[in-house]
Amino acid sequence: GRPGAVGSHNMAGEGWGEGLIVFACAAMVGAYHFWYFQMIKKNPTGTVYGMGKQIRQEFVAKIMSEDKYAILGVQTMRNELMVGQFLAQASFVALSLVVGAASSTDLPRRLESIGKKDPIIGSMENMASAPVLKLAFLTILLGSVFVNSVQHLRLVRHVSMYMGLRVPGRTEEEKKGLEKRVSIMYERSSISIWYAMRCMNLLFPAIAWLFGATYMLLGGVGSIFFMAIVDNLHMSDEIMHLGEGVASLPRRLRRHSHSESKTRNSIHLEVRPGWGTKDSPSAGSSPAGGDVPSPPPPRRP
Repeated sequence: GRPGAVGSHNMAGEGWGEGLIVFACAAMVGAYHFWYFQMIKKNPTGTVYGMGKQIRQEFVAKIMSEDKYAILGVQTMRNELMVGQFLAQASFVALSLVVGAASSTDLPRRLESIGKKDPIIGSMENMASAPVLKLAFLTILLGSVFVNSVQHLRLVRHVSMYMGLRVPGRTEEEKKGLEKRVSIMYERSSISIWYAMRCMNLLFPAIAWLFGATYMLLGGVGSIFFMAIVDNLHMSDEIMHLGEGVASLPRRLRRHSHSESKTRNSIHLEVRPGWGTKDSPSAGSSPAGGDVPSPPPPRRP
């Protein structure tokens, strides 16, 4: 064959194994989220997001119904701000580390050498652009966490201002309109933090990809399993009941062994056959043949 034809064939087959595994991992994550969105539509109260949406609407209606609940609403928004602030700071620090490491000239070469230790596709040719794609994927995820966390902080700040705002003389229609706007902003802030947490969960397969595509696939399966548990209330209850059953196993084993010991003791204390008949020892003699004093007769009145 011609050398040009062989070179083009090698370039076409370069990195197909790693690309196939990455595509399979992305397809699994996409299929899970498609199923999860269908679950939210069909059974919203059976999912954490659907139940949280209902609770948030009731919470806003309660907080804005009377002035005495304003402090509770502002304190709750403060807790929301602390969660968003932690995620934003953590993602920004991690993003700075990734960008600083990407500027190193030896990093792509090290990632390529690490990828050759993959247990399945280590002997195959890796994608030439794999190190760059790995760093870019990490950067996109961390940047998404940071942007969504900042958006969450922005919306929660507006919600806290509206909850503490009390203007006398407003009609019921104006109060209902303000309550609706606050509920919308609160819901949008929850969507932002949901996207931030979703990107945080996807960081596990992204980091595992640095060590090989096979580890990325395993990390993706683990992340999907984790998200299925924390997103679905029914599955969370089943896992909790399973954990309670496993935790109570030693107690049940002790109870079973105690009942067996009681049964053995009751068997040893049973009356032997022949006792109490004419062939049995008399009341005045012992089983060994010795005399036993009879009890005194009862006194007559």
